[in-house]
Amino acid sequence: MEAHSRAQIRLLYLERSVDYSSPLTGRLEVHSLPRSVPPTLRSFVALSYTWSNAISDAVPVPIHDGLANDSATLSSPRSTTATPDCIFIDGKPLPIGENLAAFLRHSRRCNQGENIPLWIDAICINQKGDREKSQQISLIGFIYSLATKVVVWLGPPTANSDLGMKWLDKLGSGSPYWKMPLLSSRTLTAIQNLLLRRWWTRVWIIQEIVAGGFHIKLHAIEVWCGERTTTWMRVVIAAARMRAYRDDRRQYFPNIDRVLELDALRDSALGLSLAGPYRCNIESPLHSPTAMLIRCRRYDSTDPKDKVDAIYH
Repeated sequence: MEAHSRAQIRLLYLERSVDYSSPLTGRLEVHSLPRSVPPTLRSFVALSYTWSNAISDAVPVPIHDGLANDSATLSSPRSTTATPDCIFIDGKPLPIGENLAAFLRHSRRCNQGENIPLWIDAICINQKGDREKSQQISLIGFIYSLATKVVVWLGPPTANSDLGMKWLDKLGSGSPYWKMPLLSSRTLTAIQNLLLRRWWTRVWIIQEIVAGGFHIKLHAIEVWCGERTTTWMRVVIAAARMRAYRDDRRQYFPNIDRVLELDALRDSALGLSLAGPYRCNIESPLHSPTAMLIRCRRYDSTDPKDKVDAIYH
């Protein structure tokens, strides 16, 4: 914990609205990471999602850890108009990706109760401050382990995504050993489309799922697509049932093995090595740098070195 004793993070307080198309607005607050074990920090939600486009501006709220100068000159000019992919932070526009904007719009409309803050890398990290980015990336596993909840955002709804989410939730509500019901071709297509979404290919989801749902935090992961939600555990149970069905009936379900592999990593020695305040070094040939890079070679990253950062930071 000593290495994190002076570290800080920003949290986003998103202003609620029932109007999907109204401008996105919110504020950022800086919070110090806890020194105690077990840690105490106010409740917040960490988002796991896919960047749909590059961020072209940075949030001008400084983190007081010696890195404030990185963001001091990056303030956006005030504006009274918003683009479809823009959020106003303390009155200043910050361009964001289309996929992230869709999540924020769905989130603010669904959560009309307590306004729980969000941790989202594109907004809470100064993307133009290399020193800050390096420092914050080293805390990613710690941040996800501290989150009260991790939301996996598969993306906005499509014509059959509600049906796919309905059946993932239904299949996951039973035992992994129960027999699969006979699914219609329409339902099979809806499930396949969800399992082929880009989120499943990101290398960073390894750390986000492993650290965010390690051991007793298993039930702290939710999976969203549009306004439909289910739990990570139900997705895993559904995948286990579909794999048995695939083996018996030769039915094609994409990425099922990847879902089960992710969950195996979540509750493995790697999980303990990424588990934030409880992390410890694990000496195991199964989790050596070479073995883990080979194991995770199917996951994508924009920069090849991100594969190392996503597993070992």
